[in-house]
Amino acid sequence: MKWVTIAQFLYPYEAYIARARLEEAGIPTFLADEHTISTHWIYSQAMGGIRLQVSPEHENSARQLLEDAAPVTALDNVFSQHACPHCGSGECHPAFRLSVLAEMSYLLISWPQPSPISGLECGDCGFFWEESEAAENS
Repeated sequence: MKWVTIAQFLYPYEAYIARARLEEAGIPTFLADEHTISTHWIYSQAMGGIRLQVSPEHENSARQLLEDAAPVTALDNVFSQHACPHCGSGECHPAFRLSVLAEMSYLLISWPQPSPISGLECGDCGFFWEESEAAENS
């Protein structure tokens, strides 16, 4: 079967949500480069992301469904209650960072040590703070 690309996503969760919307409407889909991007996420932008594909006869209806759907912002209302401690903006989203130890081990031996730091990041100024700090401030 020939597939037509109707959307591209940098993050797998965005592609999964769009695919679920289309499959719920009975439109068969295919996610090209899904596994490559999921396992080697650093290649996402270089490869053009995960490509959501449908059959040519469903192309117009699939595009319309995606245009009419609400944007992928399921977590926005959860994190918008936090204000950025740096600039006061309410545009906050979850983020993960590697610790300095993990970054240095990756640079020295090309093998990162698993120690991600989870927290929130301001969408306006880019300031990052840990979840424990966010819980104390709320």
